[in-house]
Amino acid sequence: MKKTMKKAAAAVIAAVTVCGLVTGCSAKEEKIEVNTSTSSYEDMVSYFEQEGFISEDCEPVNINETSGYLQDNTGGQFTETQVADKAYDYDGLWLFWWDQENQTEMYETYQSMGANQGTIVLGGGAAILQTEAKNGAYALAFSEDYEKKQDVVDAFEALENE
Repeated sequence: MKKTMKKAAAAVIAAVTVCGLVTGCSAKEEKIEVNTSTSSYEDMVSYFEQEGFISEDCEPVNINETSGYLQDNTGGQFTETQVADKAYDYDGLWLFWWDQENQTEMYETYQSMGANQGTIVLGGGAAILQTEAKNGAYALAFSEDYEKKQDVVDAFEALENE
């Protein structure tokens, strides 16, 4: 009986050791590190996917080419929709990016957000879009029904900037 228990205990110890070695030596998914001042737009999207804020099968909508995202204060007369160098809606998480290096014509919109409490203002107020957070070259906004707003904002604001 003692021999059987010793063999069983040895087998359990061996199994635990093997499992530990396999787990410890298996390839681990590399965590994406991003910087809101220097990381590419694609890396930022990958980060949000990794964190579970954007689903990997999401079909993004180009906000710069789609009406309905801006609040039009002209009664339908404002037709411009471009708000950033890149702006996409990922099932309710809206991600905006401005090219800090090349400073395109959209850079003025980015700069004015500081004076406008994070609001994107176009045409002197003809159209606006309120963002929830700005960090580095990026800003975020959300659809009304996006469920993880505060989690996204907290993670976004904690990202390195420089």
